[in-house]
Amino acid sequence: MKEQIQAGIIEMCSDECFIGYVIPHREVLRDSSSSTKTRIVYDASSKSGTNSSLNECLVSGENLNPNLIDVILKFREHKIAFCGDIARAFLQIEVTKSDRNYLCFLYYKNCDKTLPVTMYHFNRHCFGVTCSPFVLAATIKTHIKKYNEKHPLAYEMSNESLYVDDLFYGSSTIQDAFTLSSDAVSILKDATMNMRKFDTNSKELKNVWLNSNSDIETNEHSDNHLNVLGLVWNNLDDTLDIDLHSFLSNLNENECTNRNVLHTAAKLFDPSGFISPFLIRIKCLLQELWQLGIGWDEVFTGQIKENFQNWCKEIKDLQNLKIARYYFPDQIVIDNQDIQLHVFSDASLKSFGAVAYLRYKTSKGKFQTSFVISKSRVAPIKKLTLPRLELMGAIIASRIVKHLKGIFKAIKKVFCWSDSTIVLHWIKGSASKYKQFVANRVIEIQETTDRISWKHCSGKHNPADLLTRGLASRDLITFIKWWHGPEWLRDAENLWPKVKEFENELVNSEVTSEYKSCVIVSSAIVQEKILDPGKFSCLRNLLRVTAWVVRFVNALKRKNAEKGPLTSDELTNAEMFWVRITQNDSYSNEITCLKNNKSLPRDSKLLCLNPFLDCNGILRVTGRLGKSTHLSTFEKHPIILPSKTKLTELLIWDSHKRVFHSGVSHTLVQEREKYWILKFRQTIKSVLSKCTICKRFNSSPGTQVIAPLPDIRVEQSAPFTIIGVDFAGPLFVKTLMLNSTFY
Repeated sequence: MKEQIQAGIIEMCSDECFIGYVIPHREVLRDSSSSTKTRIVYDASSKSGTNSSLNECLVSGENLNPNLIDVILKFREHKIAFCGDIARAFLQIEVTKSDRNYLCFLYYKNCDKTLPVTMYHFNRHCFGVTCSPFVLAATIKTHIKKYNEKHPLAYEMSNESLYVDDLFYGSSTIQDAFTLSSDAVSILKDATMNMRKFDTNSKELKNVWLNSNSDIETNEHSDNHLNVLGLVWNNLDDTLDIDLHSFLSNLNENECTNRNVLHTAAKLFDPSGFISPFLIRIKCLLQELWQLGIGWDEVFTGQIKENFQNWCKEIKDLQNLKIARYYFPDQIVIDNQDIQLHVFSDASLKSFGAVAYLRYKTSKGKFQTSFVISKSRVAPIKKLTLPRLELMGAIIASRIVKHLKGIFKAIKKVFCWSDSTIVLHWIKGSASKYKQFVANRVIEIQETTDRISWKHCSGKHNPADLLTRGLASRDLITFIKWWHGPEWLRDAENLWPKVKEFENELVNSEVTSEYKSCVIVSSAIVQEKILDPGKFSCLRNLLRVTAWVVRFVNALKRKNAEKGPLTSDELTNAEMFWVRITQNDSYSNEITCLKNNKSLPRDSKLLCLNPFLDCNGILRVTGRLGKSTHLSTFEKHPIILPSKTKLTELLIWDSHKRVFHSGVSHTLVQEREKYWILKFRQTIKSVLSKCTICKRFNSSPGTQVIAPLPDIRVEQSAPFTIIGVDFAGPLFVKTLMLNSTFY
């Protein structure tokens, strides 16, 4: 804390009225670290009550870091490897002053435990805030981009192999490695970032670093075991190990619950798939537990418990596993070699996967192979046939090929191997013949790999077979076929097993079982209604929904589908789509006659209109305005529509609204700009009679109901029975002792 105060990284808050966020923190002790034994961890995801945490209020940003597997693959490509990291990378980026109150924490005043606790805030970005990784990556990428022309190789290295604050790269010569490392230090120094703790597998390069006048700071406290993105790199013998130190200390093989199995399986980090045959066993076990319906904390027993405990006991054997970091341990010049990529795939009813090797020629003229990567998957719970699972394995192989070809520019030739003749028939055939499941995957395989590159190998020579049945850790360490592929792969190509053509009833039946059914019907083509227009009360909604459906169908057919909002052309096409369907429903006989160049029947309702079919197959009125140059096609040859259809009703409603409910005549004029509806005026009157707005303004006002005459005016009586006298007052009346007046 004192160091951070002195460096200006943190400072005490001075605002009396605090508005912000207080981050809880704690220390993490790291005995294995050579420089930072104690790291302070800040938890910006904590919250109190129903209040949101700081991380919930922040945008995490895009992941700008390179692919972790790509960094590891490129790290293994170079003969001379080196690594380094940026000291306190997050703490080198300043935070805007207005945001600093949201990075507060509590600690003793002046770092003296005898003084009361006070509030500090960060002036720099800190680790634990969700946006910090993005800010760091964006800052570094923006900075190094300025050096693209001056130091192109160092820029490429920093852009592709700097993962957060750790750099893992290499070169073929000591001079190039020194230049790259010194350029990286110089570039980042301009951003006040210190690239330090450099280490390498080359003693010569380390001596150059120490004896040069550069700013390169080497790792003097290294014990030759360095962490490389979850793996352990022993730079003394240049090998990679699986990191088992913390894993074995926390392993609990006696807790036989679903939760502990998942926790144990997820904790073994193996991004390159070195121990995939060992890990696939625990993955299959986990799937079996879920199929049995065992709860998270329910204890399982029997054979499953025994299998889990045996698997846990075998983990210790992985401590003896050593994988060569460098793909090409013999002296070769990569740029002048025809390096080959060989990918093997296989599947069983439990799992499927693929494994890749690089094949190269050594300086002694012999061929060698190196393990690159493997991928395995558990078979889905929904049962698939074995050929389909083999095809899933081939999909993984094709994706590995696409990935590795983008990384290793020296690859000149690719071979894909499978022991399934059925899958090879599918891949080398036409995808359009197969059912959807097979066709989609065959299309992807054919797009990413060459059909000719797919070869057959027997099951006993297929190293990917280990991914389908698993292997004990002790056997895996010494299994040559897994680490270097089949033995014949290290022979000359003319000594490889001959490719045999397998044509038998079993293969043919499996291949043809995936053929699509094709029904040919010799009848008129009827356009199927993709929507029910009766469920729409507005023409605009009908056309927009239709246009979206058509766009989606075009995207599925891999046509040039539009993107973004709907265009006017799409809405016009949707309208013509419904016009064709309506005409086919009402005038199919007339359309058939016109297509066959025959006269219309005498009883046809369209005979007097002299209709014709345009280039889109739509019925139009011939009319007498065809030679007009200033009228549109719709005005010269309006589209014919029947009177009693849902489309006609929606079109009339749309035109009626466009003329602001002006009545039958105005609606008719508006509609005749494009359409000729039979019994036009009568149809419009019928539709507009349902318009509530027009009813409101066109209806007559209500009439007053006449009340009956009073009975005094209708009863008979003798003359002078009722007499009225016109008398003017006042009259004086005396009541008791009071005098009052009346009128």
